[in-house]
Parts: sequence; C-alpha cells; structure tokens
Amino acid sequence: MYQPKSKTKQLVAAALMTFSATGLMAQNKPVTIKTESVPIATVLAQIETQTGYVFEFRDSEIDTERTVSVNADNLSTKDLLKSIFPSSEGVKWNLKGHTITLVSKKKNANKAVAGKRELTGTVMDADGEPLAGAVVKVQGDDKNAVVVDVDGNFFINIDDSDGKKTVLEVSFIGYEPREVPVKGLSHIDIQLAGAAKFTRRTHRGGLRLAETCFGDRRHFDCQR
Repeated sequence: MYQPKSKTKQLVAAALMTFSATGLMAQNKPVTIKTESVPIATVLAQIETQTGYVFEFRDSEIDTERTVSVNADNLSTKDLLKSIFPSSEGVKWNLKGHTITLVSKKKNANKAVAGKRELTGTVMDADGEPLAGAVVKVQGDDKNAVVVDVDGNFFINIDDSDGKKTVLEVSFIGYEPREVPVKGLSHIDIQLAGAAKFTRRTHRGGLRLAETCFGDRRHFDCQR
C-alpha cells in the first residue's frame, strides 16, 4: 500500500539540498575574465574584485609577473585557479572560507648551492596543528632562515659536510624555541610546546603598564 511521504521530511530534505547547493556556490563563485598576456597579479586582482575572496601568499614564492591569457565566461573560481596555476607551475592553492592561499610546492624553491643539500620538515604544535609563520634558522648563519608555510612545511639548505654539526633553531611567538640537530637527516618533524606565560609590569611616563609575556625571564616576547 502506498505510503505518502511526510511533508515535514520533504521540507527538511529540500532545505538541506538548498543549503548544500549554497555552500558549494560559496566555494565556487563564478568569474568572467577575458584578458591577453597580462601579469598574473592582474588576474588575481580581478578575481578578488568579482568574488570577494582575498589571496594570501609570499612574494618570494609566487611569480606574480608571469603573464597569462584568460578567457573565462562565468567559470568557477576553482576551475580558473586550475587553469592559471597548472601542476607544472608547482603552485598549491587552497580555498577556505573567503581566503585563497597560494604556496609554492616545488622542492627546489630553495635552490641548492655548492656544498649544501636540502632538508625538508614540518613544524607543529602539541596537537599536531601546523605553526604557519614559525621561523627555522641554521644556527650560526642568520642569513639562512626560512618561514614555515600554511601547511606547516619548510625547505632549507644546510651544509653538514666535513663533519659539521648542523643545528636548526626553531621559534614561534607564544612557543618554547627549540634547537634541533639535523646532521645526516633529509626530513624532520618538529614539535613546539607552548611557552610559559607571565605578566611583566613596567613604568613609562608616570604610568604603570602591564604586559603579557611568553617565554622565560631571559628570552621572551611581550604584548600589552
């Protein structure tokens, strides 16, 4: 015997379908761009204007002067990104919320020089979350430092030939810095623990100020 579907269930199903479609559209806003041989920076600016998305990337990683030609008519943002950043370009993009993050995934981003080799690694917190923006530096070489990307990855050139003991100094505001030996390693996963928190009170211009500080009493960062 035929059992008619509940009207309430039908309404709920319709609402869920509408919500899913809306969410998909929010992640795939259509773009119409028709240009010939323009810097990729121009295309990114037009995408931001038409969609409301914001691009985040490091100038040192993304070649925004590279010229591209685009013939997009109501094309989804994701499909347009695939066309202007083909796999051969070595650029990884991630669309989350209203932010599009661009990161170079080429392992030769830090080109090796004579006598040096490349070390890859990750920097995470105690919960396994990436610490984007953490600084990784070769001890004793202030010019050899890199910044961890949004996925927690880094690439750095090191020289541990002739018996050298290479040590990485890893730091991030609000976390205990670490010194990590890496001689002979090609990859390393580094975890940082949250730094101790304390309040420092100072006097300036007759005013008593309180600052929240992270670290130990000799090495710390403070903010009001």
